[in-house]
Amino acid sequence: MPVIKLLCTDFDGTLIDFLSHRHCAEEFSEVLLYLKRKGGVWAINTGRSFLHTLAGLEKFQAPVLPDYIITLEREIYHLSPTGEWQDFGDWNLLCRARHQEMLTQNEDALKNICQQLTLQDEVTLIHEKGVLVGLRTSTEEVMAHVASELNWACRDFPECSYQRNTIYLRFCHIDYHKGSALAELSRLTNISRQAVLAVGDNFNDISMLDGTHAVMCACPANAIEPVKQTVLSAHGFVASKDYALGVAEAVEHFLLRSG
Repeated sequence: MPVIKLLCTDFDGTLIDFLSHRHCAEEFSEVLLYLKRKGGVWAINTGRSFLHTLAGLEKFQAPVLPDYIITLEREIYHLSPTGEWQDFGDWNLLCRARHQEMLTQNEDALKNICQQLTLQDEVTLIHEKGVLVGLRTSTEEVMAHVASELNWACRDFPECSYQRNTIYLRFCHIDYHKGSALAELSRLTNISRQAVLAVGDNFNDISMLDGTHAVMCACPANAIEPVKQTVLSAHGFVASKDYALGVAEAVEHFLLRSG
């Protein structure tokens, strides 16, 4: 068995460029097929919705489908032997309930916080079924300012947190993020954190890249600086190549390190 029993990768910005949506790189296909032959499993851990994830995977055209996908940074799905995607364990049921409860209980407070943002005219609020679920900013610089204000304002709401990626931000329950979802996936599959390699590129990936839930962690060269610093602090690997080429480089690095 390989040292990497579970490869957990982000999608946008880690495997593909946000703009080009190019197909799976040959080098990544090779390491993916190698891991699969050795009994390893692959999980996509993304901020995309379930259907948006499936659409992205269809365009990506990897040689195999992932064994698991984690969507919205929290919901876990398993590819059944019949080729159908199914909730994996009871995690999703509890996750959805607690997330919705947090949004409902804090809706007025979140609206009030958003209305008081300094750069409110450069912020677009996002609603789903009439409920405030997140926001979009005009630039990443504005998002950095907004995130700083939210960090301060949300201190009085202990269950309220957010996931941030480029100009998008989604409010969420503080217990549910890419790191906690990866930990639950490891528990359900009985794969220890010592055998998990996690790879990501942006703020919403940090919770799975700090060494807590995956001993092996990495990022492609195009990752933002806070991600690179998190990976290095966890004794991980910062690739010299971008996107899927960097992920392939990271897999090879850890396979070679294991001998």
